[in-house]
Formats: sequence, structure tokens, C-alpha cells
Amino acid sequence: MSPLIHIAHHQFTWDIIRSNDPIPESLHAYEKQALLFCREWLQGKMQIDIFTSGSTGVPKTISLTRQQVVASAHATARALGLAKGDHILVSIDIRYIAGKMMLIRGLELGLTMTISRPVSYPFKYVSNPIFDFTSLVPLQLWTIFERYPDAVAYLNSMKAILVGGASLPLDIEEKIQHIKAPVYASYGMTETASHIALRRVNGLSRAEYYTALPDVFLKKDERDCLIVKGLMTNDQWITTNDHVELLSDSQFKWIGRVDFVINTGGVKIYPEQVEKKVERVFHDLTIKRRFVISSVSDRRLGEKIILVIEGELLDKLTEQFILNKLKAICTLYDYPQDIRYVYQFPETPTGKIDRSRLRSEIK
Repeated sequence: MSPLIHIAHHQFTWDIIRSNDPIPESLHAYEKQALLFCREWLQGKMQIDIFTSGSTGVPKTISLTRQQVVASAHATARALGLAKGDHILVSIDIRYIAGKMMLIRGLELGLTMTISRPVSYPFKYVSNPIFDFTSLVPLQLWTIFERYPDAVAYLNSMKAILVGGASLPLDIEEKIQHIKAPVYASYGMTETASHIALRRVNGLSRAEYYTALPDVFLKKDERDCLIVKGLMTNDQWITTNDHVELLSDSQFKWIGRVDFVINTGGVKIYPEQVEKKVERVFHDLTIKRRFVISSVSDRRLGEKIILVIEGELLDKLTEQFILNKLKAICTLYDYPQDIRYVYQFPETPTGKIDRSRLRSEIK
């Protein structure tokens, strides 16, 4: 039997999608876009063009071959034990590589798919939320935990869950420990046809390091940045701007982006590492604000590390308490020396904080 695609109370076989029959007018524009891509793929589409997220610069279009994305789909299936007939939920944005690859996995592996609009509650448009696999962004997990806790039961029955799109906040990673299904943080980029490595974030196999997908090779350049190669990269080495600690030829710990490094007093500081310390302090103080470690020019240090908080000003007593707590766990070099505020963080098209733009706006 041909695998099915469920979308907005409609059910389609692959033969129906492959045909050039009109797509129902009642579908949302996003749903039509998803079905049109599936049609093109089933009719033999040989190349896909994807927008990058713009995390470290201006978004651009990357072209990937059918061979690359098929290799990625099968590597994920091997790593997670996905099999023909499994039912998956596609609820992340298909305009970007992570969402597009969910569709391609379904089409290449013979999976039944339910395609839903990418909203904060991933089961909002789903009538029967029983699935074997899905991929979520942290905001969707937060929405489940905070607003729809009964929906954790839907996650528990899955074979695997991918989480990508942004770093995992401490409070979300703690709540993930209550999910029975294996949950994996993913590492990858548009150029590598989504993830090339996974990190288990719950259960007895929880890890601090990423493990490469089958037949993906790793090494570092002179900057200690990760270089990857596999069939999904057309068997070419791709150099990243991610500083890593390479544990073996298939495992690594992620340190931070060299694009964001702060040089203070001649010492290079990765803001992502300092943010982990800030996150612990905010967690202990139950402060639920977005924040980022950035810098401003300083005559003595070159760059001075600061903590930037989104939203209204905190009272001076709380500010001082935060700084005192950080001073106790930070080094002499990565300690934030000041707190600044912005009403709203500038964001990339995929909702990540635009660090470069923020840095240029802070005086």
C-alpha cells in the first residue's frame, strides 16, 4: 500500500500527489506549498534550493542535489531506526533545510506523514497525535511543557525526537528528562543537508558530546573549527566556523562560533560558554528573560563583556545579585562587567538572536 500524507483533514496517496490533479483550494497556502514540493519530488526533482537561516550573516540560497539529501535521509534513518511504514509529524518550517528534510525523509523512506503548519503548539492542527518520529524547535517543546503538559504523552510513544534550530535552554533540557522517548539535539547546517551529528539529551545515554551520523567523517582546521565530509556533502570537506573539541574521528564537543568570539584584554571568550553560566543564575533566580552575552568597545580591554537582557529594566538590587552570582562562577576574563537592556532583540529569519546586529546597535 502506498504511504499516505495527511494534511488539514485531507488524505493523499503518493499516486494522487504525483499526478497533476488540482490541489484543493481549501488548503492553507503553506499546506499547498508542502504538497507541491512533494509532487515535484515524486516526479523526479533533482535539485533543491534552500534559504540559509542567516544566523551568522545575510541569508543566502544554497543548492543541494537529490543525491545529497537522499544520503542525509538514509543516514538519519540508520541512526534513529526509522523504517518504512512509520508515521511522522512534520511541524517545522519547510522553507528551511530542517523542515524540507522531514518531507524528504518521508518520501525517500516510505513513511506516512502528517504535515502541519509550523506553530508553537505542534499538535494544534493534528486530529490523531500518535507518531513514531518528529522534529521540533525549542519553542515548541516549551509550549508543550508550559501550556499543554498532557501532550508529553504523545512524545513518550515515539521512537525518537529531534530538537534543533537553537540551543537548548537549561529549563527545557531539564524537563526533557521526563520524556520517555529518546530525544536528540542535532548539529548541522544547510550546506550539509541538515544534521550530520546528534547528541542524546535524555535518559541513561544522555551525553555532552555529538556523535556523527554513519559514514560522516570529522576533523579540525588550524582554528580548531570542525570540518565534515560525507555523502550529504558530495564527499567534499566542508569547513565550519564552529570551534570544537574533537574527541575522536566521530565525536566532538561544541564550544562556540568563531564569528561571535570576544577578544577582551587579549583573551578570546566564547559568549555561548558564558551564557551557560548566566542561564544557571537566571534559572536559580527564576528570571524568565531572554539574554545574550555581547561586548562594547573599551579603551583598556579593547572589548568589554556585557550581559544584555531583553525587556524592562530589573531593579538595581536584582542586577547586583546577578553580577555577584556571576562573579563567583566566572573567570577574571569572562565575567560580565555591566548589564544593558534592549526592548526586543533583533532576530534572524528563523527567530534566532541576531548577535552581529545587536553588537552594532549597543553603545
